[in-house]
Amino acid sequence: MEASSSADAILASNTSSLSLTKIASETKNPSRVIGTHYLNPPHLVRIVEVVLGTRTSPEIADRVFKILKECGKKPVLVKDVPGFVHNRLICALMREAIHMASNDIASVEAIDTIVKEAFGPRFPLVGIFGLEDNVGLDVLRDVSNQVFPSLDNSDRSSSWLVEKINNGNLGAKTGKGFYEWPDGSAMKMRQQLTQRFVDILKSAKQS
Repeated sequence: MEASSSADAILASNTSSLSLTKIASETKNPSRVIGTHYLNPPHLVRIVEVVLGTRTSPEIADRVFKILKECGKKPVLVKDVPGFVHNRLICALMREAIHMASNDIASVEAIDTIVKEAFGPRFPLVGIFGLEDNVGLDVLRDVSNQVFPSLDNSDRSSSWLVEKINNGNLGAKTGKGFYEWPDGSAMKMRQQLTQRFVDILKSAKQS
């Protein structure tokens, strides 16, 4: 088989925040620049965000999709915006969660319990839009009009979060963040998460 020339090579970046369009602007052939944003742990999570810069060609996107599927991944197409889709959703959720915890609306433990016990069972089955379809779009409209004005819309990190960082409380790696992490507890949690993803992969192969 004849080897591809450098002119045919695909430049795929795993960045989670840098602009693919900006990266492409520094190359001779921006049509071949694309994002392949793997999610942690990348060897277990099937989803890969395939990020299109403004000049990425559809042919390159198709080739990358095919390669990823052959590797057992589940690629999804997204456009080049800061954070792409996964991290934008996480940031929006975290901003409101931090706002509520820092303003004593609910404790860190209470917020996490709601996420685990209410969001957790629903989203794997129906996602966000499937859930809202079942609730009713008219209900979504009315609730949105009531709740949206009170949501946090800060464009910077919370001062509560910055204070924790300044005090050296960075999370599991320092033993304290939003929670306290005694020796071995973080490793146990990571092992549980790994097993969860392994179970998901096994289930996907059997279906």
